[in-house]
Amino acid sequence: MAELLDVSVDYLLDGDDAMQAASAIREPIDLGKFEGRTKRRKKGHAVRNRFPDATIRSLQRSKVLSRNERVVDNVLGVLTDAPFGIPGLMHDVDHLSEELYLVDDSGRQFVVAVADEWIEIRRMSEPAIAKELELGDWRYRVSSYKVGLDEQ
Repeated sequence: MAELLDVSVDYLLDGDDAMQAASAIREPIDLGKFEGRTKRRKKGHAVRNRFPDATIRSLQRSKVLSRNERVVDNVLGVLTDAPFGIPGLMHDVDHLSEELYLVDDSGRQFVVAVADEWIEIRRMSEPAIAKELELGDWRYRVSSYKVGLDEQ
């Protein structure tokens, strides 16, 4: 059954705590069914629909460059007229269509990524207290922008 649904066995057995067992859950969405003039607002509505009573804040993401990427960035900046930050910019352009949110739902926190055709939810093992956090190769900055309850 787990293989058929493309989820872990723990996810099927844990019920409400399924998000804790799964590293990420990706679900298909149809942005057309959400109201809003812009895709950003529609994506915010998709997150609000999934977490109706949660506090939802927008996130900005930037790539934490590896040592080799930092060397390439510095060499490009020094030896050419190219501006510094090219490797990070390339990563940002690859993920331009995604909107990111920090969701606080009854003491549980999630990082939610929304693209045009899917929503991906990752439960955080520890709550984010600071305005900036690092998860894997990404640095996230918590925005003051909240997806409001009145946007439904």
